[in-house]
Amino acid sequence: MVKSNELRIGNKILFSYKEVTVTGILNRLIYCFPNDVYDGDRFNTEDKFEPIPLTDELLLNVHAVRISLENYVLYNMELRSRAKWNYFSIFVDNIYLTQIEYLHELQNLYFLIYGTELI
Repeated sequence: MVKSNELRIGNKILFSYKEVTVTGILNRLIYCFPNDVYDGDRFNTEDKFEPIPLTDELLLNVHAVRISLENYVLYNMELRSRAKWNYFSIFVDNIYLTQIEYLHELQNLYFLIYGTELI
C-alpha cells in the first residue's frame, strides 16, 4: 500500500499491477491516469495502490548511470545500495540525505533538489 500523503501529482504508482500516473489526491482518495484501470470504481482509496520498487532497469530508464555493480549516479545524486538491501542510500556531494525504496520517493526527492520532474 502507498500512502496518499507521500504522493504528488505526477508520481508513478501501481494499480492492479499496471503503472499509472497520479492526477489528483483528495483526503485518502487517489485519482490516476489512465483512468481505464479503475475496475468500475472511480474513487480509489490508497489501499488499492502499490509503490513501484526501484530496480536496475528502472534506474537506467530514468538516465541514472551505473558506476559499479550496486551504485548509480543521477546528475550529482549518488544512489548506493547493497545486494541484500531493498533500498538505496542517497548522497549529494558525499553528504547522506535519506534512504529510498520506491520510484515515487525518488521522483519526490529529485523534484525537491532540482525543481523539475524526473519522468
